[in-house]
Amino acid sequence: MSEHPSKVYERWLRERGVTAEALSNRLIVSIFCFGLPPPFTLDELQRSLEEHLPPEERPSPSEVFRTLQDLEELALIERQLDAARGEHFTYSWTGPTIPQEILEELNRKLFAAVLKVEAAQPPSPLCEATHRTLVAGVCPWCGREIWSGDKTVRD
Repeated sequence: MSEHPSKVYERWLRERGVTAEALSNRLIVSIFCFGLPPPFTLDELQRSLEEHLPPEERPSPSEVFRTLQDLEELALIERQLDAARGEHFTYSWTGPTIPQEILEELNRKLFAAVLKVEAAQPPSPLCEATHRTLVAGVCPWCGREIWSGDKTVRD
């Protein structure tokens, strides 16, 4: 299989008319599945989702369970049971763990989030004083270009 399993799953979901929100949540779960080294447990998958996603973006436990069922039905993952590990999942995919277009989208979202956090941080008193008094140049505290004593960023 040369196509990422998450792309196969996405096509399958679209053929079934799954809603946009459910599609998004299930694809997130599938990407995390194929990002974990096999074999992985349901608890490991849940922990990974909790560690990497804010609560408002995290798929519900029922969506996680439903996604695993779907992936198993499509033979993209296999559920196994043994005495040592208990119930766990495995797959044979050996390509990249995250499709390139998803990586690019995550990078765009991360960049936007960093800019939002930086904008929300209050400027230091030294930075404020520099912005008020500097006629033209770069503020040494925040790195912004100053023109005529304002905070305008110029390209």
